[in-house]
Amino acid sequence: MPQRGGIYCEPFAGLGALFWKMGMTANYDHWRLNDLRTHPFFRALATHDCTVEVPARSHEEFERQKAAFKQGDPPPQFC
Repeated sequence: MPQRGGIYCEPFAGLGALFWKMGMTANYDHWRLNDLRTHPFFRALATHDCTVEVPARSHEEFERQKAAFKQGDPPPQFC
């Protein structure tokens, strides 16, 4: 991948693994991601000042999330 350019465009971004890597190492004037399936994920990042707190992966966290879901914990709402 070129490390600099005018427009960086990913037509199938997925969860953006390549985008995150390029964002930290490349220099482009404009950045474009296009993936309808993961659009809500990236929109949520944009509406939260691009900060996300990810809990540590553990069996305890999995069980906590599972219990919250069973009790009707609402899913996140995206714009």
